[in-house]
Amino acid sequence: MRIVLNGTPADTEFKSTSELLNGMCPGGIAVVNSFTADADIELSEGDSVFILNKDHIPSEKEADLLMSARDPSRIRSKLRSASIGIAGLGGLGSNIAAMLVRSGIGRLVISDMDTVDATNLNRQNYFYDDLGRPKTDATEDLLKRISPCTEIEKHQCRLTPENIPDIYGNCDIVCEALDSAEEKAMFINTVLEKCLDTIIISGLGMAGHGHSNSITTKNG
Repeated sequence: MRIVLNGTPADTEFKSTSELLNGMCPGGIAVVNSFTADADIELSEGDSVFILNKDHIPSEKEADLLMSARDPSRIRSKLRSASIGIAGLGGLGSNIAAMLVRSGIGRLVISDMDTVDATNLNRQNYFYDDLGRPKTDATEDLLKRISPCTEIEKHQCRLTPENIPDIYGNCDIVCEALDSAEEKAMFINTVLEKCLDTIIISGLGMAGHGHSNSITTKNG
């Protein structure tokens, strides 16, 4: 029987996922036609099978093949070649970073000047053992656990009109996730003026209670 095994056509005498795992990777995980084989599955001609060793960090090629199992090659190629920046790693930025890496982004540029505080844990993507650590270091560790092959460039600093072009000038898209209105305005204006080929997306987090219909916007 001929199947596609870890991205390569292969002939096999194994007739089921349990036989395949016992013969190749005892204790491993089989992904058949884009779905994890939770039970023993009979293999058929032409099946696409990925064998994962839970104790082994996949190579860049293996990780890419696994991601491609769920995404069309055109979309996967675009995500893999993208360079995305995130300014600020708080409630918005830290979660955006994790979701982008899970989607298969090839390169991520992150920056923040703060350390993880106990009051961050109710909404930001950090853990108790991250307390006191620079947010850039804690975020990098988390992202590498999600996708070891993603390139992470981190900057532990305050963003200024002088360093923003150097940090984010080569990004295709930058997500602005800063705290204060003044920082947001400075960052957006700097990117628009000095990073002409970069698309900027601005995020705003709001907290409070009451009816959403009472929110109004004004142009000053």
